[in-house]
Amino acid sequence: MYSPPLHSALRREIYNSGGGKMFMKKKMDASTEKANQATFSKRTLLLFVSYLFSHSSFRRRPESRTSETRHRCSLGRRLCAKHDNNFTKPLMTSFQRGSILIGIIIAMVVTAILGTGMLYLTTTSTYNELIYGSHSDAYYVAEAGGRYAMSVIRDAYATSTINLKANLEKIYYMSNNTSFKIEEVTFDGGNPEKITFYSIGTIGSGLMQAKRKIIYEIIPANQSKGGGVKEITIAEMDSTNSRSSIITAEGQIKVTTTQFDGSGQYLAVAYGKSDVNFLGERNAQGNFLSYDAQVKVKSDADYYVAGLGFRLHNVDDKPRGFHISFMRFDNFTYSDGVPSGANNYNPDRPIEGGEELKLVGMEKKAYYIILWMDDLGSRAGWETLLAYKKLETVLFEDEMETGTNGWTVSSSQNNNWLLNDYTSTPANYNSSVHSWYANFTGNDKTASLLSKEINGEGVSSAKLSFWYKFPTSNSNSDGQVWICKGANGTNCTELLFTPTEDNSWHQKTITVTNLTSTTSIKFVAKTLSGWGTKKMVWYIDDVKLYTSSLTPWSTLLVNLEEKNLTPANDNTRRNVIKVYYSTPTDNPLGAINWPPATGMNLVQWDWVKSSDTNVIAEESNTVVQTRYYRTGTPPTPNPTGWYNVTENSKEIGLYACGTKNAIENHVFFDDFALRIGGGGGSDGSGTVIQY
Repeated sequence: MYSPPLHSALRREIYNSGGGKMFMKKKMDASTEKANQATFSKRTLLLFVSYLFSHSSFRRRPESRTSETRHRCSLGRRLCAKHDNNFTKPLMTSFQRGSILIGIIIAMVVTAILGTGMLYLTTTSTYNELIYGSHSDAYYVAEAGGRYAMSVIRDAYATSTINLKANLEKIYYMSNNTSFKIEEVTFDGGNPEKITFYSIGTIGSGLMQAKRKIIYEIIPANQSKGGGVKEITIAEMDSTNSRSSIITAEGQIKVTTTQFDGSGQYLAVAYGKSDVNFLGERNAQGNFLSYDAQVKVKSDADYYVAGLGFRLHNVDDKPRGFHISFMRFDNFTYSDGVPSGANNYNPDRPIEGGEELKLVGMEKKAYYIILWMDDLGSRAGWETLLAYKKLETVLFEDEMETGTNGWTVSSSQNNNWLLNDYTSTPANYNSSVHSWYANFTGNDKTASLLSKEINGEGVSSAKLSFWYKFPTSNSNSDGQVWICKGANGTNCTELLFTPTEDNSWHQKTITVTNLTSTTSIKFVAKTLSGWGTKKMVWYIDDVKLYTSSLTPWSTLLVNLEEKNLTPANDNTRRNVIKVYYSTPTDNPLGAINWPPATGMNLVQWDWVKSSDTNVIAEESNTVVQTRYYRTGTPPTPNPTGWYNVTENSKEIGLYACGTKNAIENHVFFDDFALRIGGGGGSDGSGTVIQY
């Protein structure tokens, strides 16, 4: 164990006293004792000096001794006179000067000794004050390190604990020559598991360095082993709050009737019923409320929104709160029953700024996972999309940046497709710097660009997407798109495509059916026959063949963590949301698995509502952090989206919407489950100061 080179007694006093007040008292007593010792030495030396001076001052003068000598030598005055002149006077004078010199030397020695003692006392007192303050700062640094380690552990138990020990055990450097070190991370293997680790805070360096060490023993939340974690399958719904859903004989939750909610939209809502006291759970978690919830969804409907809700409020009998859902829509109006912008009559494009769950850039008839919420306040009743992820399987994709990549060209003389690099010319590409380019003139000329063979066996329907530019300079020319289903592109069918002639890039998506193991894509550039000059200019980039589908009984799971980004500051309180998705292959019907189980895929969002300052995407768009809907008493001033948890809080539930005929008797739910820590997720307990 490391120990500073000085003041070991001082460290023992800090550790044994348990507080700064007792330490200061001990330090003051020690200083007083040293001062008393110095005073005693000073007085002794002063008495000795006084004696020497008084002795030299009050003994008989040399003149008296001379007179006595003369009296004794009356018989021989010359001899005595000679003695006075040659011996007595020099001797007396020397003795007088020596006494003064001895006094001066002794006074100098006394002054030096006293000065040294005073310097020692002053320096010791200063060092004691500095070391004491540094030890206090080092403790706070160690405590900060402990809080950081606890947040890492909490996140790991919500996702994956793989390499947790290796990721934690290191030195973390901060500003002002401070650091903390996490070491000796141990797992007891219990149920629930307890983790022990040390946090060492360091202030300064060299002679003035101070360290403090704290041991932490914590039981992380979100453990799937039980013991403070409740895992509840909800076998029934709260019939007093359900809207148009019942339980089938097979134990599945089925939408049987709906309620009209305006603009062609019909709703079915059911709140979860369980023995969980959410208020008690919130209190056990230190006035925060975090949990995991999941459900499996099956739909026979063509277009719908279906999934689970969390942080729900029973306001005006509407499912206020967050939702994660599967979604598929037909167009950008509200005719399919999927929430869309008000007064939107354009089926091809939503009204920007009022889109609700359908945004510019989303693809009609594709399948999505969406994270959304019901607004309060001035937009009450409106649905707001926070993030979306398109569900798709890519069969073929080429951004034209890896060479020819299996594309082949066939043409007649002097008309060809070229793979061009536009790093130093105008941006004739959609992404990066390459695109395929056809440019030729003449009558009745054809050039074909054929992809490599794509294995689409078993795929009944897919989407072909590509970007193109077909300039207005074209005259009497045509661009065609074909799908081929034979070796070397021998059996081809032309797809419906009419290029837009302008100088902009456009994306085109075409549905193709009945793919085979030898499917390929072909672009044909041709000029027409007739009088005059014919010209062809056509650019192709970013080609993709994919399917967008949803397997029945796929799982949606939300991991909700509520926390203050800055400890003890409720103004920084956030809901941190992660969403997982799995297919029945990895998470079959009747099984309830929790992350990091195999097949529980963390959703990486394609889009997050970054224009809302209350919503922030983190960690490669896998985490959505929002200020909306936090629990507890809001701070002053009251930020957006707070509510109090009560014993009757609904908190979680199921939701479906669409047209009446689409979702009634066509949407089903099963394996609706909740995992919540019953007090077993405290930050830590049993902290012990080591040094």
